[in-house]
Amino acid sequence: MSASRVGQPSHPLDIGGRALLGRWTSRLEEINKAVQDHLAYVEERSTRNLQVSELESVAVKAALDGHNAGIAENVGRILGVRRTQ
Repeated sequence: MSASRVGQPSHPLDIGGRALLGRWTSRLEEINKAVQDHLAYVEERSTRNLQVSELESVAVKAALDGHNAGIAENVGRILGVRRTQ
């Protein structure tokens, strides 16, 4: 057996194997892209399916929770209570 040079295929089938690997790698990238696109589509449809009234109530609750947390923190500062983290 003769030693092959660095960077050269040791067997003629290695050239075809590399081409096959390239095709499979390309195909895998296409499949992964298609999966990501489909997931984005499903997430977007799920978001569109929410009712406006539900979104409004969630937004109001989040704003009130933030407001109440700020008020509680300010009252705690006035009373001299330290916040634990």
